[in-house]
Amino acid sequence: PSPAPQIGAVLVYEDFQDPARGILLHSIPAAEGSEQGYEAGHYVLRGTEDDWQGDVELPVPGTFRDSRVSIEVSSIGERAGGVYLECRLNDGHGYGGVFFLDDGAYFLGRREGDSVRRLTSPSRGSPYGRFRHAGLTLDLACVGDRISLALDGIELATARDATYAEGSTS
Repeated sequence: PSPAPQIGAVLVYEDFQDPARGILLHSIPAAEGSEQGYEAGHYVLRGTEDDWQGDVELPVPGTFRDSRVSIEVSSIGERAGGVYLECRLNDGHGYGGVFFLDDGAYFLGRREGDSVRRLTSPSRGSPYGRFRHAGLTLDLACVGDRISLALDGIELATARDATYAEGSTS
């Protein structure tokens, strides 16, 4: 394992103000059928083909027992997509929180290779309704045996599972 960071340490931070110093642009290759880059203080991932489905992955170096990953996200354009945050990821296993930007549905799961075992039932949507063109903050936390997903500081889902004790975050 990597040396333990101090509690509350920020391991990766991107403010999107200076593309020359940007982490995402230099860390993530553009997927076929998409374009990505910095626009007006945001990192934009855009499908250029009607059937394009893609993702952005930014693994945080190191192995951690307890971690929290936060992302500010907004959906623009005709298609909304979703956000998948992970913690305690190790060899294709770990925990994840899924949030769909088109209707606000979400769930927590445990990834076991190519399959996902849901730790919470899929919601029918969040209390906020639709999320097109809205900016929001998503947080996934893995602390002890507790996995939780929050939206704008409001906890949406929580589960207890001690299968994986440590791993990376993305």
